[in-house]
Amino acid sequence: MARLLGPDPNTRTAWRLTGGTFKTAAGGTAVFYADAAGSVLADIRYWDGTNTPAGTVSGSALAVDYQSQFPKFWFPNDVDVIYVSIDGGPLQEVHANLDSRMDAAVATVEAFSTQVTGLDGRITDLEAGGTGDTLLVHKAGTETITGAKTFTSPVSVPDPAAPAHAVTRSYVDNAVVAEANVRAAADDETTAALAANDARRMSDGWVRTAIRTAVDNVRMAHAAAPLTIPTYTGDEVVHPSVYYDAAGWNGYRYWMAITPYEGGDSQFENPSIVVSNDGDTWIVPPGLTNPVEPPLGGGPSVYNSDPDLVMGPGGVLYLFWRTVGAPTNYETIYYRTSTDGITWTPKVTALATLITSQRLVSPAVLYDDASGVWTMFGIDILPSPNVMSKWTATSPSGPWTKQICTAAISGRDLWHLDVVRWSGEYHMLLSDSILGGSGGAGRLYFGVSIDDGVTWTLGTNPVLSGAGVSAWDNGLYRSTMIPAVVDGELGYDVWYGGVSAAVVWQIGRSRLYLSGHSSITSGVAHGAFDIGHINVLAAMKGLSPYILGHSFSAPDSTSSVGVADTGQSATAQAGTWGISGNKAYISAAANSRLTWDVGVANFAIDVDISGVGGSDQAWVILRYVDGSNYLRAGAPIGGTMVIQTIIAGVTTNLVNLGTQPYNAHYQVVANGTTIAFYLNGALLGSATTSQFQTATLVGIQTATTAPRFDNFTVRALVNGA
Repeated sequence: MARLLGPDPNTRTAWRLTGGTFKTAAGGTAVFYADAAGSVLADIRYWDGTNTPAGTVSGSALAVDYQSQFPKFWFPNDVDVIYVSIDGGPLQEVHANLDSRMDAAVATVEAFSTQVTGLDGRITDLEAGGTGDTLLVHKAGTETITGAKTFTSPVSVPDPAAPAHAVTRSYVDNAVVAEANVRAAADDETTAALAANDARRMSDGWVRTAIRTAVDNVRMAHAAAPLTIPTYTGDEVVHPSVYYDAAGWNGYRYWMAITPYEGGDSQFENPSIVVSNDGDTWIVPPGLTNPVEPPLGGGPSVYNSDPDLVMGPGGVLYLFWRTVGAPTNYETIYYRTSTDGITWTPKVTALATLITSQRLVSPAVLYDDASGVWTMFGIDILPSPNVMSKWTATSPSGPWTKQICTAAISGRDLWHLDVVRWSGEYHMLLSDSILGGSGGAGRLYFGVSIDDGVTWTLGTNPVLSGAGVSAWDNGLYRSTMIPAVVDGELGYDVWYGGVSAAVVWQIGRSRLYLSGHSSITSGVAHGAFDIGHINVLAAMKGLSPYILGHSFSAPDSTSSVGVADTGQSATAQAGTWGISGNKAYISAAANSRLTWDVGVANFAIDVDISGVGGSDQAWVILRYVDGSNYLRAGAPIGGTMVIQTIIAGVTTNLVNLGTQPYNAHYQVVANGTTIAFYLNGALLGSATTSQFQTATLVGIQTATTAPRFDNFTVRALVNGA
């Protein structure tokens, strides 16, 4: 196998045991051993950038670099695993490069193949001399014997392995056995090599290459101007964290946690809440007085910072944030909760650590409804360079289990992050910093973890860098993102922090495009119907509580709408339904109804409606029993928006909502006896009825061929919203 180059990237990071915890070991001394007991120094050689090992490493000791990485070196002959101790600490395994190990395995197989070929030839030669157990050929002195011969005295036969001496069939048999053994060994080695190759292709090969390609193709543009976000101090603001509900939570789709940062003064960094229905225009929710968490007092070294919003169990909104110096010498992650965004519970400690052991900034918290597990990501700014970690717990107040993440940017510090769990992957938007620069000259990177949120692949280059000294976003800071459909392409809606050359802190909005992913809204322009697109995406990706999503993105048909993106089939209760231009319609004028069974009776329905004229009608159907018994909300022919009951075939208006634009985003929410109707996000009105409260069919209705229906989604209600 000769010498292999290493270490492999998976074991190249150096860890030092400090106070019972493994931490990065930048500047430490690494001593390498050949055995797990640490009794024999490993014969390692310097790597000088060529394929020829350089001089012997004295004492088998190398310095760990500033990124806590071992330098590359040549492993001992025929060895692919050695052991390292950092500054006298416990031994850890270090592996040679996977590529080198694969090459060595292939070389071994080839060597076996050569040996087998040689034995083939030797056996052929031997077998040509005859058969049986009698002496075949004997060459001794001057006598040459060929054929059979009877000896009157014992005959001394030289070692049959010696060249040009007599052999017996037993030796041939031995050779055949040897050949079989070699072939078996070769087969085993080949199997091992193929298995290693498969592992390589899955871990460091195909999958990682695909991830790298995808991450490097992510695109994002600068916002031309910052947003106006109200604070209790002025107009400087940092550290956005956005919670989004397509149907609205307590009256607003977007809830943002921020901290004011007037004049860069940390005393103003007190978590505050603002809301929006379009993501651009932000207000303080009526009834709330910011900040949610008041100033701590105690001087410039005692302050709040780094808020993060997450929806927890039971439809309760959680606000996490970081506190420095209260209690003294501690950095603490706290949280408050709210069911309405206005009234917040007293703060509770999530995680507290001594400043001398850890300084965790920018907590990004996730909650998984299915498992009940809380996950928190953060950056420890105590070591240099800074280190990302992942924490998990079954309660937001802990206890938390910590894992070190592999994310790193050469020559830079990780600084602040936001993490999203999407379709089995973790996605991250990370701001960096100059080393030791506390966020200075920040840039944004996009990262992906396909496994457990511990192993990360970051883009080779930033997805966004500073826009220049004349721009509001000359440097970039903590940013936040939510899944979205961006111009018909899967991506993220992004709010990012920026700072000007004059050190004014603000937040802008942009879009992040995940190039190379399939569009689910082909042919649908980005703009008026963003909400519908995002709803379908949420339903497709299984984001709770969405249970149905149909984008109608399929070939045109006059007789079928196909299967929903979430897998459900529709039932044409009346009329003939099809698809035209990626939207549902009826191919022949007639009173037509299309339904899906969503399995729940309390829900929110969203749909984008277009093509409706003065002689057309378009309805959202809910709690459908049959053609003579159901509820509906929408636009009758030439009339005003209404909510109606159809009972035993008799239509009754429950509420008249006035003249409204027919072509818009409709939302109908059924919650117990209350039916509410929203148009383009604005509540038009509501009605009450006790009819059909257990019916679970929903759908759409029209009677003419012009109306079009798109991005039909249904989500279950959580705590009535």
